[in-house]
Amino acid sequence: LVQHAAAVGLRFWLRLYPQGGALRDAGQARYIARFVERVGHAWRVLLDAPIPLAGDLRAVDVLLTGGGRVIAVEVITRLRDLQAQIRAALQKGRDIGAQRVILVVAGTHANRAVLSEAHSTLLATFELDTRRVLAQLADGRDPGRDAIIVI
Repeated sequence: LVQHAAAVGLRFWLRLYPQGGALRDAGQARYIARFVERVGHAWRVLLDAPIPLAGDLRAVDVLLTGGGRVIAVEVITRLRDLQAQIRAALQKGRDIGAQRVILVVAGTHANRAVLSEAHSTLLATFELDTRRVLAQLADGRDPGRDAIIVI
């Protein structure tokens, strides 16, 4: 398969998954739990909130509501295609009617390197001060703009 893929200019990639009851998104679930633990008491929290469009199977990882505000939170454990991941999160936020979108990014070395490289570009759209955004959310306050936080 590797040779066939290479012959047509592709790279072969194989993923294996455990059978049975193993939680396939355990890593993401841990980051969701950490985020909700830090800010959830100040908000109504809905996990895996479905997009309310007929036939749309997408969902927002965490939906925070309170004080007339709706904040869509997407958790990313591995930044692979930053532009596509941001676009998908912003579209989900739009389609669920959120005023704000927050990306919770796993604090791995690789993810931090991606965010550091794109820092100046991201600043135009996102608040990047994790401590400030988490403090505002923990107090039940809107951070004032879309944000990326690293946990």
